[in-house]
Amino acid sequence: MEKLSNIHQIDINLSHHEYPIIIGHNIIQDLSSYLANYSIGRQIAIITNKTIEPLYVHQIKSALSSSDKTIHILTVPDTEHSKSMDHVNGLLTQLLERHFERTDTIIALGGGVIGDLAGFVAAIYLRGINFIQIPTSLLAQVDSSVGGKTGVNHSKGKNLIGAFYHPLMTFIDTQTLLTLPERQLRCGLAEVIKYGIICNPALFQYIQDHSTTIANYKVEDSYDIWTHLIKESCQDKAKIVTQDEKESNLRAILNFGHTIGHAIEAFYKFDRYLHGEAIAIGMKLALDVSYELNLIPAETITSVINLLTLLKFDLSLPNLNFQAILDTIKHDKKVRNNQLRFIVANDIGSVSISLDVTDDILLKVLKNHQF
Repeated sequence: MEKLSNIHQIDINLSHHEYPIIIGHNIIQDLSSYLANYSIGRQIAIITNKTIEPLYVHQIKSALSSSDKTIHILTVPDTEHSKSMDHVNGLLTQLLERHFERTDTIIALGGGVIGDLAGFVAAIYLRGINFIQIPTSLLAQVDSSVGGKTGVNHSKGKNLIGAFYHPLMTFIDTQTLLTLPERQLRCGLAEVIKYGIICNPALFQYIQDHSTTIANYKVEDSYDIWTHLIKESCQDKAKIVTQDEKESNLRAILNFGHTIGHAIEAFYKFDRYLHGEAIAIGMKLALDVSYELNLIPAETITSVINLLTLLKFDLSLPNLNFQAILDTIKHDKKVRNNQLRFIVANDIGSVSISLDVTDDILLKVLKNHQF
């Protein structure tokens, strides 16, 4: 496949660490040249799953063939359930058995589950080992691979065990989108829409303007559109993370739609809805909450619903147990001193943290949600 010349670099500049996000098409074959200025040790562990392994592992091994590195392939099941301490322990054991040193490197090759899991392993192995993100799903490319959040799930909720740990580099090859089914593309699109709602009204307008093309989910026919979505999303997240690395304040806005979305995922045992699908519903419900607080007009909700519907999101919540959702929300990471810090919308492109979201408001919007 011909390589496109348009390569974008976005730099994350933190007080203690700097790293680039590289975005381009068909650039995996050039991985070694991008790593030339890094010390990545003698051994590389590529953590991936059985779905991704046959698609891209050979390309990475070929790209690194001129180096003298020993490359190990460590696989986990292709499921959200892989984000568990059992799999963390299994991966740590394999690294220990292969005598990985702190100067060696872990490459996360896959979607958000792989990135979160591999990043957490990298953070705690020998108190921190080199780490490179190569996200292969749109969701991971625009969200989880940027910003340093790593972690695994607990029976009490998503991402409750984790660490902030940044990679040496995030390497985004848009050719990986070609192998994604429509449902996975749609999941990533939910996070792109989120950036539009929380801080980038021009991006939201861009999605609306190109919604008919995007809704076809034919990446090969519209690379420029999909690349623009990725670049804008990464730039938005980079700006937020640079200002607030560890979610003390501003970064919390990235959780718009996630408080209820995570609860929805957990209620359906991570089987009915993929992460992005649950976040789309969570965003709609967060807008409903914002309306109940008199922060936005009904027309704002309608515009988002119309866009989500056009892009073929399923917004239904069959057989929902309202109390179970509330109980899960009480364990949300944004609860402090038993006070829920809920991200509400003030307008398209503007959100804030509210301490005024009560159980009664949440119950009302859940009960009134009809699709």
